Amino acid sequence: MSTADVLDLAPPRAYRRLPPLAPTSVLFSVVLFIGLEVALFWYLPQIVRVFALATVDLLRFSRTAVQLGADEFLGVRLLPVLFETVRPLSYQALLLWLGGSVAAIVLLTQRRWLLMPVRYLIVYNLLLIAASAYYLLFFGRPGYDAGDFSQLYLRTVVTIWLVTPAFMGVMCLTLPFSPLEQIGLVILALAYDMVFSAARYALFVWLLVHLGGVVMANLYLFLGPLLDVIYLVGIFAVFALRLTRRISEQDLFRR
Repeated sequence: MSTADVLDLAPPRAYRRLPPLAPTSVLFSVVLFIGLEVALFWYLPQIVRVFALATVDLLRFSRTAVQLGADEFLGVRLLPVLFETVRPLSYQALLLWLGGSVAAIVLLTQRRWLLMPVRYLIVYNLLLIAASAYYLLFFGRPGYDAGDFSQLYLRTVVTIWLVTPAFMGVMCLTLPFSPLEQIGLVILALAYDMVFSAARYALFVWLLVHLGGVVMANLYLFLGPLLDVIYLVGIFAVFALRLTRRISEQDLFRR
């Protein structure tokens, strides 16, 4: 086979020059983002209240006794969910958590058929559980209680809500979305984050009540609000895919 035949078999270079962003469109989008940020901060106390009540309703559905507390963050009154003190685990239970985590880590390192990113994520969580169990074996209880965990979670969630319009807005300005599409994308991301955060909050409280503090580090560090950026980027990717299809259709129509 000649070099020319190899070049013919190679896929064609796929690129498309995106249309330039109009300055007026960019300015209008920035004004919309700023307006959304101001409105979000203005109505944040009401949003936090609805968020807390929705979380409490979910927990009462699971028959978990909780109540609303009080906290202040960035000048806004928050309502963290207060639940039972994280029950201490017996030494036998902690040894089972520690031994089971170490055994699972050893087994996973030998399973080459499992994708490496998935294997790393599972091992990372098992290491956190093993470290938590090892710590609790010597100190008996974590350095923070249920109220501290709930307060930290809610503060992180509110911070992410306030950062989302700026974060998603900057991402939207990198592609030729219309201003309405951009603001719609940001509102969709915010709404999804709020609903998902409430469901996750209720699940975390339920797990802490039933499993104890050995899983507390995993819940916040791996499954907590810091993970939100992944599905925010995922929502942006869905819109970017739709934009790609629309540009392809426009190019086909021009031809």
